[in-house]
Amino acid sequence: RPRPLALSLATEWFETCTSDRLRKVVEAIQSPENPNSKILTESLCSQIIYLGNNEKVKLLIGKLTDVSGPFDNAKVVNTELGSRLFRSFVEVNPNAVADNLYRLFGSMSIEQLINIQEGRRNLVWTLEKLCFDRSTFEKGAKLMMSLAIAENETYGNNATSEFLNLFKIHLAGTQANLSERLEIIKWGLYK
Repeated sequence: RPRPLALSLATEWFETCTSDRLRKVVEAIQSPENPNSKILTESLCSQIIYLGNNEKVKLLIGKLTDVSGPFDNAKVVNTELGSRLFRSFVEVNPNAVADNLYRLFGSMSIEQLINIQEGRRNLVWTLEKLCFDRSTFEKGAKLMMSLAIAENETYGNNATSEFLNLFKIHLAGTQANLSERLEIIKWGLYK
């Protein structure tokens, strides 16, 4: 849980932040010369997740993940930093994240999806959040199914396991009803 002062400072910083400024911050954090990259990434992400009620931050994340934004690139998302940021972005603007990920990964072949490795853990966790929310369920579930078909992990909470969890009768981990979930299976059969 963030401290009130930290949240206040993050809110204040984002109020004056532009997508270009945030892109530059991310590039500086990601720089190979930055010895504090991992700690700074976690610090930035831990602040972002609590800003979901801030319309300015929602719009900013929408711009970053839009067609012409710096995160509209599968290579960027398939990095530890890029995918970790998406795990935070999904808390603030799930619709923008769903649109972005579906655009980037939705038409990839099984071979291409198998090659998603560096950012895969964070992507699965991001998709899990998209699958929970009824408004982003369809795109999230289709992507989760695609990653499950191209599974390359042995973790208990890999894409295959998380996809199967969506179809439990009780405590399915989604707001989507059984009919909506069945549509995903039909889509997969005719894909």
